[in-house]
This record gives sequence, structure tokens and C-alpha cells, in this order.
Amino acid sequence: FDGGQFILSRGNGTILTSSTGTNWTLRPTPTTSFLMSVAHYPGGLAAVGERGVILTSTNAGLDWTAQVSGTTNWLTQVRWLNARLVAVGQNGTILTSMDGRNWSPSASGTAAWLNASDYIAGEWFVAGNQGTVLGSANATNWTSFGTLTRKSLYGLSIHEGQLVTVGSEGVVIRSQLVPDA
Repeated sequence: FDGGQFILSRGNGTILTSSTGTNWTLRPTPTTSFLMSVAHYPGGLAAVGERGVILTSTNAGLDWTAQVSGTTNWLTQVRWLNARLVAVGQNGTILTSMDGRNWSPSASGTAAWLNASDYIAGEWFVAGNQGTVLGSANATNWTSFGTLTRKSLYGLSIHEGQLVTVGSEGVVIRSQLVPDA
């Protein structure tokens, strides 16, 4: 949701928009790749997916433009976090962009599939397969945090100073990042 409409992505390069969540409009895109994630950012919308595809729209999803990602790895999620877009995916791929057009890779130090990202208290976090959790103070240099599981982690969120990751077989891991006041 970008504040005015819902935006969905799916296979075959499909993007749908709806102001009500009931009636949906198909938006043309320049790709047939599976699109995994869409994020709203100050410059518009960004979508990511199969074969490293990145699309952006500066007019509320009416028109989409392909951007150069520099990778052929699947990108599973894109989010606007602390004034930058962060896209994560296959083979430890982490890409960042300030404007949606120019993307820079970061060395994650892992080959694990990365699935989710968030930001809290001056640090970016990424979660992925085999219990992977990474952190970075600059979204460029990443450090691996040991976890109590080898299960794949698919969701990551921040709540009241805690990093919460969730994954396969019901695994939930919480870590206090910001001390209680």
C-alpha cells in the first residue's frame, strides 16, 4: 500500500493496482519475469523479482521502467529503509539504491537465500535461509549474527526495540536490540 492504493505483484511480470482492494487494474510492465515484491519510496514504486529484474514507476504504478540490477539472481524483497531501497535475494544478494535507478551490490558474506530486511537504531538487518541473520551499520559491510536455528527465515520485523524473525516450521526468534528505557 503506498498511501493511496494497493499494489500487488506476481508471475509473468504482472502488477495490479487497486484503490479499494476489490477492483484491480492490470498495469503493463516491460518484463515477463516473476515479480516477488513491491515497495513505495519517495521517488515512486520499485518492484523486484526473477533473474534480478528491478522495475520502477514514478507515476503511481501506471508506467514501469526496467533498471539495471547487475545480477541475474532472484530478488525476493525490496524495502525503503532509512532513506534507501534495499533489495535482497538468492546467493546472498544485497543491493541498495538511493533513487531506484542506480543500484550497488554489497558483499553479504553468505551464499544463503536472503528473504527479508528491516532497520532499527542505526542498523540494517537481513534474514534468510539456514537461519541467516546479517546486520550492517552502513548497508554496505555486513556481519553475520549466530542464531539458534538452521531453519529458513522468511520474515523480519522490528517492534519496541526487538528484532523478530520468523520462518519455516513455526520458528520465531526475538533479540533485544535497543535496551528498555
